[in-house]
Amino acid sequence: MTFAPMTQPQVPQDAPAYDRPGWVPPPPYPPYPPYPVGGTYAPQSYAPPAPVHYAPYGFHPPYPYAPPMPRRTSPDAAISLIAGVAAWVFVPLLGAVIAVVFGVRARRQIREARGTLDGAGMATVGLVLGGLQLVGFALLILMGVLALAVGFGMFVGSR
Repeated sequence: MTFAPMTQPQVPQDAPAYDRPGWVPPPPYPPYPPYPVGGTYAPQSYAPPAPVHYAPYGFHPPYPYAPPMPRRTSPDAAISLIAGVAAWVFVPLLGAVIAVVFGVRARRQIREARGTLDGAGMATVGLVLGGLQLVGFALLILMGVLALAVGFGMFVGSR
């Protein structure tokens, strides 16, 4: 087996200058001028940094404060939400009253718990659903009373 003789690789003309044979690096930058003596700059001596002491493997230093307690959802907020939905689906008047009562209780408990209870959104939704149901029921009763009054007036006025 014979090998071809080695030749220098041809460098294309658009190659950077440092790739071409015979390239010489540019001269180094001149040194910085010396600092003024007795003027604006005075060298200062600094203490070396303090050594870093690492804890042994697997050792965890105590926390500077207790980790935050997990927030739990208020059961009254969940009851308010469930009763508010049930007021529109299954039991209109009873569900609305339960939703409003438990919604008010849950919002008060969450406010007084100072961040340890969650579920303000559920309590608000249950309170709104129950309140809308009660307002609708009150309007329905008012319309019935007005209809009876108008009907009774027509009945009495026809004699």
